[in-house]
Amino acid sequence: MGCGNSNPKKVDHNQNQLSSQEKEDEYFSRQTAVYGVENQCKIRKLNIFLYGVFGVGIEIAKNLILSGVNQLVIYDNKICDKNDQNVNFCIRDNHIKNKNSRADASLETLQQLSLYCQIKVHKEEINNEFLSQFNVVVFTDFYDKQKLIEYNNFCRKNNIGFILSANLGLYGFLFVDFGDKHLVQDIDGEQIKQASISSISQDKQAQITVEDDKKLKFQNGDTVQFQEVQGMTELNGKQFQIEIKSAYKFTIKQDTTKFTPYKSNGIVYQVKVPQQITFKSLQEILENPQKDDFMLFDSTQTSQSQDLHIILNGLFEYYQENKKLPQFLNEDNAKQVIGIINKIQGKYKNLNANQINESLIKNIVLYSQANIIPICYIWGALVSQEVIKYIGLYKPIKQIIHCEMLDILCPQQNLQVLNDNYQLSVLGKVFFNKLGNQNIFLVGAGSLGCEYLKNISLLLNNCSLDGQIFITDFDKVNFSNLNTQFLYTNQFLGKSKSEVIANQIKLINKQIKIKNFNKSFNLKNQQIFDDLFWDNLNIVITSVDNTQTRALIDAQCVWFGKPLFDSGIQESKCHTQVIVPKQTQCYQDSHDISEESAPLCVLSNFPHIIQHTVQWSSDQFQVFFVEGIEEISKFVKNGQQHIQNLKNEFQDKSGFLKQKLLNLQTYATVLLQPNYEQCINIAFKLFYQNFYDQIIQLLQGFPIDHKNEDGKPFWSGHKRLPQALELNYEDQLHLDFILSVSNIIAYSFDIKGQLPKDKIAKYLGQNKETLQKLFQVEKKNIDDDQINLNLIAELQKLKIKHSQKVYLLQLENDEQQELQQNFIYTTSNLRARNYKIEEASKQKIKMISNKTVPSTAIMASLGASLNIIQIIKYLKNQIQQKNVYQQKNSFINLAIPLYLFADTLAPIAQKDKEYDEIVLGPVKAIPPGFTNWDKIEINGPMKLSQLIDNFKDQYKVKLSIISVGKLCIYNVYGGQQQQDLLNQDILELYQKLQKQKVPASKAFLEIIVNGETLDDSTDCNMPVIKYRIK
Repeated sequence: MGCGNSNPKKVDHNQNQLSSQEKEDEYFSRQTAVYGVENQCKIRKLNIFLYGVFGVGIEIAKNLILSGVNQLVIYDNKICDKNDQNVNFCIRDNHIKNKNSRADASLETLQQLSLYCQIKVHKEEINNEFLSQFNVVVFTDFYDKQKLIEYNNFCRKNNIGFILSANLGLYGFLFVDFGDKHLVQDIDGEQIKQASISSISQDKQAQITVEDDKKLKFQNGDTVQFQEVQGMTELNGKQFQIEIKSAYKFTIKQDTTKFTPYKSNGIVYQVKVPQQITFKSLQEILENPQKDDFMLFDSTQTSQSQDLHIILNGLFEYYQENKKLPQFLNEDNAKQVIGIINKIQGKYKNLNANQINESLIKNIVLYSQANIIPICYIWGALVSQEVIKYIGLYKPIKQIIHCEMLDILCPQQNLQVLNDNYQLSVLGKVFFNKLGNQNIFLVGAGSLGCEYLKNISLLLNNCSLDGQIFITDFDKVNFSNLNTQFLYTNQFLGKSKSEVIANQIKLINKQIKIKNFNKSFNLKNQQIFDDLFWDNLNIVITSVDNTQTRALIDAQCVWFGKPLFDSGIQESKCHTQVIVPKQTQCYQDSHDISEESAPLCVLSNFPHIIQHTVQWSSDQFQVFFVEGIEEISKFVKNGQQHIQNLKNEFQDKSGFLKQKLLNLQTYATVLLQPNYEQCINIAFKLFYQNFYDQIIQLLQGFPIDHKNEDGKPFWSGHKRLPQALELNYEDQLHLDFILSVSNIIAYSFDIKGQLPKDKIAKYLGQNKETLQKLFQVEKKNIDDDQINLNLIAELQKLKIKHSQKVYLLQLENDEQQELQQNFIYTTSNLRARNYKIEEASKQKIKMISNKTVPSTAIMASLGASLNIIQIIKYLKNQIQQKNVYQQKNSFINLAIPLYLFADTLAPIAQKDKEYDEIVLGPVKAIPPGFTNWDKIEINGPMKLSQLIDNFKDQYKVKLSIISVGKLCIYNVYGGQQQQDLLNQDILELYQKLQKQKVPASKAFLEIIVNGETLDDSTDCNMPVIKYRIK
């Protein structure tokens, strides 16, 4: 990245001689993938002042430190108490005992969070001179209106960003002011859109048609720029606003009638146009607000935003009169605020002509002293993102957001402070007793997992703990995790995430009961997460980053009838989904779990984006190194037998057999001459095979002037004309490739004496002619079968010692993973050069190859906290025996910003079909209207005939096919042999057919049936059978 601002503190993370700047780049890699290199450099230069580290403030501090601001100065002189400890994850018992200030107590933990941020505590007077040293100042839980106006006016005059926010119990607000002329360089943060051109007309307003494999992603009014157009070259480098005409066509205001006619190729790119935004002062927003000054956080509170604004002004007036906020649950103070609001409401006639509901005022005022998890963390995340926006990235909030969450308030029989604990008083003893009894399964210990555990552990400070938290994650802590996953610090690198997080969370709540599994959640580990494990769960939370794992967890929750709270983050976006048994849609009801992948022909011959070259490089690594070295390992153990096995496996696939044998031949040369020079020789051959020979062969098949059947040039649109690469010993990327391949082979065959790049270049220069001849030997024009016979004969003559060491590439340690990444990085960019695709940094390629989701700590905080709100509502509904009352799913994009909340949807009911495309006829749903949640529950033991009779009697259905999972155990069309199975016990028959016993931990079989109605032989669609076997 090279921001020139690297000053790490005690960086020691075993990164194999990486430079200080490379370490910093790796640390911020996930965040840089979101914000971009230039913007990350701007963030690294920000100096921030933060007033207050209570609930909202401590979350802002954590997020900004992880974001990598240059300096964060915090101010909070209040002495710690138990309520502080319930929301500030940095405060411990000793801080309360020693009467530390909140700022001092927070400092030690905050300093551990980042290697790249200077954190200081300020204890003296706050004045304009002090504020002048910062880029952005943030005030939280500060209610001296006159002082705030003074600070805001000073910041406006000095181009300092000013942000004000607070969590007042179940209500909060956020105000942003970046001055009169704030320039936004990138309004949405989205990747630059592009399209490949297939034609351009010669018209008064030129019409551009793009390739028809994907629809246009542009919008009306977008500015675009043309590049690589052949023929009508007058457009290249020019920018135009566009008007969309169809899914594949748009026009530009450019007369092209006299331009050179379009021939082929061309790419059109979106251009981000800077926008200037003007902000109003805090005084104007508070005292003379307009309706368009409000931005909605929850659209269901449209009218309330204006009421809440007046209530906030009432609280400011109360503070001016009393120099403090209303006391917690003090009815007299609440009446005083109501009186103030009644007096001032007339000033805001343009906002609200009606009287504000007194119960709304009262519920906000009574609980205004409290900070509620996770409400304060939601505001903390929103504020953190607004601070980042100061650099000109994303559209800021304009200008104030109000939101209340009174729907999580549990009914109170008597208004009283319980054990001096505000959260306990607001949410109620009954709620916390319910929470403390829950067995919670958290899948994933990444950024979302850290945030979930932080919220849950702090909430559990308020109750006795009879329940338990289970967490599973197979991953280990790596350096880039430290930027987004705050529970991991430098000392935990290389250790199990689930183990570390289980221990770390006990620092926040030492009473918490937590069990960790160092396992991935997949079908292989179902014996660990068995039926008994699932039966004992109450709540399941996903914090994973791929749809396949989500779908598997969802299927288990549907099978065992467990509520699932799903969330996901990507770039500046997050989503949450509430899944409640028999009340809402499950994940698979509302999501397509398939993942897009490029066709093989595109990856092999026609890549046009860097993702294609990365995928191709990953495949090359798998085939040549992982599989190839495994093959030579088998050959070393028993050469004759292994060759025979290959012949049997590929007897009708001579091309595949040839590749296997060629790989064996290549690696055999290393076994015979185990020196580093031989590793270089192989790297040389691999370079020419991948980047020269393949391209030459492709161009022989499709020459530069080749045309399609319609007469259009073959090499146009997404088909980029490739160029073959000759090895250049002075090109660092070429040498890096040779080095990466040589080191992989040296590692696998335990060869010492690796050479640096300069000596590799010298060796290649001295042996260029010999190596080229070696490469050319393989270019004989004979068929694959004859080549295979020659290769087998050659391999059978080799005398290889069975004792020779070969180390398989299982990618389970840092060294092997680094070897892999070096190869993928160099190969991807060389492949990009072949096709004139823009090359990418090592960090970007690493993220693409690992399918790492670009993310930030801010979005993880927001996503988890939003879902904790839904968990609170779910438990509240359980207590009150309600269904999914007030439960919401959400989609948030902080870049725009966009906040969408939607009621949960009812499960999809199965209906009769007059015509089904699969069975080519009518299908009947039995029982009518069943959903994915419904099961036909049957207790074993039972014979197959009894199951069939049961369906005849109860459902009037004749079963024709019965399967347990994917194994068919009965098919009525199978003749007498199938009829002989009818008297067999279902479990015994299943175990006999699958040739192994069902694990002792399994309590149910999943039985799927097909059949038809007895009366009219209509095909049936029926729920799965949950067959109890113990």
